[in-house]
Amino acid sequence: MSARPGDRFGFHDTMEEDGETEKSSPGKEPRSRAAHKAHHIMAGEEEKLGRTLPRKKGQWLVLDGNLGKDLHPWRSVPQFFGLTTSFSRRPVFKLPGPRGGQVVNLYELLSTLPFSARTCAFSVRAGKVVAWHVRLREQRHLDCPLMGVVKVEFPNPTGEAVPSQLIDEVSSALVAKRQVTPHGKDARWHAHIYAIYLAEQAVKAGFVSTEVLKAGIKWPTQTGIALIT
Repeated sequence: MSARPGDRFGFHDTMEEDGETEKSSPGKEPRSRAAHKAHHIMAGEEEKLGRTLPRKKGQWLVLDGNLGKDLHPWRSVPQFFGLTTSFSRRPVFKLPGPRGGQVVNLYELLSTLPFSARTCAFSVRAGKVVAWHVRLREQRHLDCPLMGVVKVEFPNPTGEAVPSQLIDEVSSALVAKRQVTPHGKDARWHAHIYAIYLAEQAVKAGFVSTEVLKAGIKWPTQTGIALIT
């Protein structure tokens, strides 16, 4: 199949090796492999934009989502971190205290986290990333402790301790940017950040519908074949 010249979309061979997609499980369902490849291509474009986007000195770049498994391509990008509203509910934490401390799960940890406060930072991915949670909204009118909370993933390639002052500064900036959408406008209204919400709306406005996408594809046809009944 081919796309007409000038169209705003392209085609990629899902079986073509790209250094990442082929790492998925052998015999993976084709649609799942296609989604994996699309995500890989998107990550590459995101990294390219991160390196070329003009920024004033001191400005931070916020990625919508986690930092992923491989931070190597981002080594030349200054001052960035990932922000996600969807995160694993499985982590457990050992807090200091008498008799060896106390082990709590994420629900317990966030249920007592006050508005505009953050959790302690903890290391993930072999210490190459530092993560913490920030409560953007009070728990009133929210369904569970995990609502109104975002997770920050901060690159830490050296493995050294990240200054608490920097973590507090990033957390405070996020709380200040929380006001964005009214209840019911978006399912994630409770954890939206204003700038990311606007970026999402701009991207979605540029999407084409499934009907337009199908209309732009020229399917091969067979000619010279007669059907005899």
